[in-house]
Amino acid sequence: QQIKDNTEDFDSEQEAEIYLQMSFEHEPKSISIPLLKVRKGPK
Repeated sequence: QQIKDNTEDFDSEQEAEIYLQMSFEHEPKSISIPLLKVRKGPK
């Protein structure tokens, strides 16, 4: 949860990276990779 709070300070790109790592812990890479792509798009 601490990382999640810090994410707010980070940039969209950084946030995606953190989100990607968190997803790795609970879900496979297949789910994390597309998530980062979608996050980078709207930016």
